[in-house]
Amino acid sequence: MNADSHRLPLEILYHILDIIVQGEEQDVQSTRSLSLVCRAFLPQCQKTLFRTLNIFADAKRPRGDKFPNRQTRKLYEIFQYKPQLASHFTTLQWGASEESMSTTSGFLIVLERIQERTKLRTLHLYSRCVDSRSFATFRDGRLLYQLVTPFITRLEINNMCLINPSTFFVTCKKLEELQIEVVKVDYVHNPVPEQVPQAGFPPSIKSYEVTTTDPLFKVAKIVDLSRLRILKIWLYYANDLVEYLRSLFNSCANALQEFHLMAMNSYIGSFLDLGFFPSLEIITLPIDQYEHDLPILRRWQDESFRMINEILATVPKENKIKILNFYIRLSGTPEVSLPWDILTPCALRISAGKPLRLLFHVMYVLPETGGIVSVDIVVHCEEPHIPSIQALSLVCRAFVPQCQKALFTTLDIFPDAKRPRGDKFPNKQTRNLHEVLQHNPHLAAHFTTLRWGVSEESVTPASGFLITLACIQEHTKIQTLQLYPRCSVHQSAVTFRDTNLLYRSITPFITRLEISDMRIIHSYYLFATCKSLKELLIEKVMDTESTFFGQARAINISIGFRPRIRSYEHSVIQPLFKAAKFVDFSGLRILKVHLSDTSGGAEHLQFLLNACATTIQELHLTKMDRLSCRLPPFLDFGYFPSLQVITLPVDERDHKGGDSFRDLADALATIPKENKVKVLNVDVVVSEPDASFHWTTWIPHILRISTGKPLRLHVHVTYDLPKTGGIVSGDKVPYEEYRFCCKPAFDNLASSFARLVFESFPLHIAHGLTYSITDRKHQ
Repeated sequence: MNADSHRLPLEILYHILDIIVQGEEQDVQSTRSLSLVCRAFLPQCQKTLFRTLNIFADAKRPRGDKFPNRQTRKLYEIFQYKPQLASHFTTLQWGASEESMSTTSGFLIVLERIQERTKLRTLHLYSRCVDSRSFATFRDGRLLYQLVTPFITRLEINNMCLINPSTFFVTCKKLEELQIEVVKVDYVHNPVPEQVPQAGFPPSIKSYEVTTTDPLFKVAKIVDLSRLRILKIWLYYANDLVEYLRSLFNSCANALQEFHLMAMNSYIGSFLDLGFFPSLEIITLPIDQYEHDLPILRRWQDESFRMINEILATVPKENKIKILNFYIRLSGTPEVSLPWDILTPCALRISAGKPLRLLFHVMYVLPETGGIVSVDIVVHCEEPHIPSIQALSLVCRAFVPQCQKALFTTLDIFPDAKRPRGDKFPNKQTRNLHEVLQHNPHLAAHFTTLRWGVSEESVTPASGFLITLACIQEHTKIQTLQLYPRCSVHQSAVTFRDTNLLYRSITPFITRLEISDMRIIHSYYLFATCKSLKELLIEKVMDTESTFFGQARAINISIGFRPRIRSYEHSVIQPLFKAAKFVDFSGLRILKVHLSDTSGGAEHLQFLLNACATTIQELHLTKMDRLSCRLPPFLDFGYFPSLQVITLPVDERDHKGGDSFRDLADALATIPKENKVKVLNVDVVVSEPDASFHWTTWIPHILRISTGKPLRLHVHVTYDLPKTGGIVSGDKVPYEEYRFCCKPAFDNLASSFARLVFESFPLHIAHGLTYSITDRKHQ
């Protein structure tokens, strides 16, 4: 790099830096990645910002070591080497275990380093116990509170057992957001204080979520909730919390905007008055018709509709409510005879004079199988044997007569693989849907999105689903079509037997098309008939090669219309990718293509890039895993004046790694100094990093691209160990020795990569990098 580049003012480099230490395997030391990046970048990057520190504390502590694991020891060594690093972290995510929370925990020693110049704002504590029902317990929580909590503005606690958690609240002086989920509290020896201690200060909470009815809820009496905006609570049979609930509601009455009551009992109806919340915009209420075993819950299900009606009656006619959610749990077959009609007058009164969005989340609970199916005012089922269309029928019959302008946005159908014998419909869902639409044909006008999980049996010419689509077509407003298979075997693809009928039925109205894992015959019909198509996402789609081109050219001549695509995502090259020659991509703005060594793909990619050169804003070039690929030689970013986001791959797992880095440098060299590039993503896959792989070749181009404007640089580095074994000192070892060589292999890899980057990156890159690291054991 020349001498002039060292005199570039740092003000012109507005890079943003994120370091996320992420380890998905318990035996992979994720902190090692942090050590790698810190030692590599920090000597030259004093003003960088490390936003998130994610620590996974192991359950077992090395014998005779004051640190709970090697992660915290290495982190401590990093802070000892560079103590100012503590000032860079704003978020601490701590996956804690029993051994990592004792008074002698080395992690607390590390936190002392962080405290000196800390900028921690978010603390996320969660348990790493194998059993989800077990909880990690703070042995001496006061020490932790003294170290980090005075600086925290957001606190998240999951699956933890806390001793006197009120200490959190009285010491977090700037706490603004609080999320508590599945937390146990030990108040036997440490009861909740009735008033705030003299040395403390009541935090002001903006977001509060509680999923437990343990005494932790009583903390509301000692916390300032006058600025509370969002409240989400679960209540079941804890009638002793009425006093604390009243105190909570009174505190946040003027500021509360979202109130989500996910589960409740009959006691809350006696004092819950929604008229006390003048700023309320979103309400969520539960309706439970499930046959519970507990007598108190069995009594409650008989009163649920009446209680909901009484609560909604407290909403004044002059209100700000925009969204009204109902979480409904049903068991067995829902009965239309349920008193749904009592909710309709309330909804109409609340929405008088302003828009109101009414959402229904219907949960089917089948006791014999334990299955739960979620329905959001639409047809959405997760189990193929459950007739989820009944929920649509239920809601339609109850509300549509009074609410003709209701909007059913999504139609989600999962046809079964087996068709009932002698029935023209593929399953009971499509038969029920056909009956519903036949009873209320105007309902077809409400659907805007069609998600179709297809199977072999559901795409034949005689399919009842296509008959149903004919009903929808009469008054349809469907704009988005999502097609995906429901095959049990992931590798198998569903084949359309007679796609012409499908195209003629629905595609003329589609503006967005999403297809994944399908085998389509004559797929060009999709492009030629979707006359309003603006967005196209294609992933893992196969086509019939034999008659594709002749049919496509003939249809293109006869129809004479080509859809304009704004968003195009493709993960295969042959042969569907060749349809680019028959589609108008002059308005394309987003292009995502997976590169591979498939012959013929480069020609069609070049044609597509030439078509959208003036309009494309985001170009994402990635690669198929384990496939050798090179960036196309014709790639010239100077032809894309509107380009703002670029993603390029680098893979050095094979002997062409040096070529990959040189290809990257050559591609970046084509970006002119006057450009609009705001984000540059580089996906790097490494297995044996070596300084000979030319890391320094692309840094001058980055400095040139960012001159005079902000540039956000993401470098995503993935470690990959070959399936045949690990890596020790650059030498591959047999798989049998993998378990013994895994950790030293990663240590070797990290140190090699750290030395490599440490020697490569200059001073001016430092105002920053976005650096994301993923450690993987092997693929």
